[in-house]
Amino acid sequence: MMTLRINKRMISTLALLLAVGTVRADPEISQSTIGSSASSVVYGAARNSLDGNLATFWCSAHSTTVPHWLRLELNARYGVTQLDYWGRQDYQNGRISNYEIYVTDSPSTNKVDWGVAVATGTFANITNQQTVTFGRTVGRYVILYALTTPTGYAGAAEVRLYGIENADPSPVVQALTLNNPVRNTSLFTVGDVDATITAISGDGAGAGAVTHYGVTETDAAPASDWAEWSATLPIRYTLTGTARTATLYGWAKDADSNVSALSSATSRSIHFDPDAPTISVPVTNAPYGSQHMLVTWSASPAAFARVAWRPVGSAVWSYTTWNATAALQFSHLPSGLTMGAAYEVMAQLNDVDLSTVQYEHLPGLRELPRTAAYATAAQWGAAANAIDNGIDNFWATGGNAFLRIDMGETRTVSTLKLAYLGRRDLINGRIKDYEVYVNNMPLTAIGELAGGAVKVAEGQFVNTDSYGNAPVQHVEIRNVSGRYVYLLSITDFNGFAGAGEVWLYERPIRGTIILIQ
Repeated sequence: MMTLRINKRMISTLALLLAVGTVRADPEISQSTIGSSASSVVYGAARNSLDGNLATFWCSAHSTTVPHWLRLELNARYGVTQLDYWGRQDYQNGRISNYEIYVTDSPSTNKVDWGVAVATGTFANITNQQTVTFGRTVGRYVILYALTTPTGYAGAAEVRLYGIENADPSPVVQALTLNNPVRNTSLFTVGDVDATITAISGDGAGAGAVTHYGVTETDAAPASDWAEWSATLPIRYTLTGTARTATLYGWAKDADSNVSALSSATSRSIHFDPDAPTISVPVTNAPYGSQHMLVTWSASPAAFARVAWRPVGSAVWSYTTWNATAALQFSHLPSGLTMGAAYEVMAQLNDVDLSTVQYEHLPGLRELPRTAAYATAAQWGAAANAIDNGIDNFWATGGNAFLRIDMGETRTVSTLKLAYLGRRDLINGRIKDYEVYVNNMPLTAIGELAGGAVKVAEGQFVNTDSYGNAPVQHVEIRNVSGRYVYLLSITDFNGFAGAGEVWLYERPIRGTIILIQ
């Protein structure tokens, strides 16, 4: 009598063979020829996803916010058309939900170098085979990128790839590096760019067969007899024309005159501005709140610009992003500022530091809570936009109206400062003549103010400052007690009342201790 002994590995292998019985358009790429790596490993190595055994698996470290990835490294360039996926079989820690799949020639572990995903979707939280097909895409690396997972752990029991080996002998550009001045990952040039190109021969044998390199501003491959091919690196490329964000493309040619194709690794963008800007308005700084600072300037012609800030005495700057414009008005809400401390604010145009101005963090003022807002009318933006610390959001409405701000509880304040910023992008939404009221009951109509609230201030706001911008304007009120503050628009500048933001501050009695929260 014959006894057949079956262990767990044999069962897992048999299950896998049964699962892949479907006929494929392309042959399977042998798992034994594929290398592997992963963003992280905690319970099982990346190689376990390619061992033909469903009982073993790759499982990443735990993270609910940082995406995970599994990279499959082919021994040659393949035209890949399909990926089969099995999640971890014994537990859901090691399964992928939302995913992206990339096929690339770039060996980089940085997602920005992989190009466009060839497939996106969602795997079910099951143990069965799940198949993803896509248009034939040629590359040396296939990345399974997990955007979300059931439990924070990505993983795979098995992954199989299908495709045909690419017979194209053309060289492959793996990276294009622009060696001009770099500041905070933003590239900027006034004309000349030094470019370095990393390339391999089409059969993956190494870089020995690559003989020439080139850089263009078009995505069409240059001809093999192009006069600008260079046998040395780096390549000096000169940008001409007007200010713009230029995209440069890197190319390679081998000894047989084969030219590389366009791929995800061949392009990089760089800010280009040939003219040094003329500053028509000096850099100015206007602090207007315990957590707000405003920097304004203008330049001609349009220039790439940004704002930097740091505590006085610090060597480390924080930056906004670059913007291409002729006139900028930046507002930033930096966190962790110390009340009464001094900060430096600097503007940069075309990567050149302009004058630095000092910003005093409003000593002696404490911002009051703004827990809710209501307006008697709101046609273009809700009342809540006026208290959201987003100065480009706004509340606006036609005709007279009031904005009611709730401080959360009744407060007795020796000096109340109301800071008003009108709508920034248009005149429609700026108050001219105003009145300010305070009470302890939430009123909902203008007619109720006369008998139901105390008028504590009145005056007139201006439309713009000397630079043509909507300025922040202050109303200081003494000896106030109440929970609700009402800003009533009596007249406006173009038929529309409104506000980009309204802040409330308290100036405590001299000698009191302020707790910074």
